[in-house]
This record gives sequence, C-alpha cells and structure tokens, in this order.
Amino acid sequence: MSFNQVLKVIDENIGKRFVLGIDGLSRLGKTTLVKQLEQKLKQKGASFYIFHIDDHIVERNKRYHTKFEEW
Repeated sequence: MSFNQVLKVIDENIGKRFVLGIDGLSRLGKTTLVKQLEQKLKQKGASFYIFHIDDHIVERNKRYHTKFEEW
C-alpha cells in the first residue's frame, strides 16, 4: 500500500476509532513512514496515538546488537 493509499484510508476514517498496524523487516523505513503520517494527522487535527509494540515484546537493549540474526 502506498503512502497516499494509507492517507486515503485514514481520511475515510477520521473521527472514527481506527487502528493502523505497520509491520516489516528492520530498516525498511517503518519509523520514517510513521513520522510522516504523524505530521499529516496533526495537520488534519486528528486524535491519534503511536504505539511502538516492539518495546513491549522485547526491550530495545535486548533486540539490537545481540550477535544473533534479526527476527
């Protein structure tokens, strides 16, 4: 799904309860995408919350630089 397609889905759901999950391999740009979406949502005056689930599955210091293959 492209950035513009995601924005369209968000626009169609402004004012409703809506959950958008973003998943992918490490270093694909998920955080960058979320930051761009955050800016757009602020411009639209939408209420939103960004929840980084990785921090609740395995703590950051245990996820990176472990010498094990990334999962």
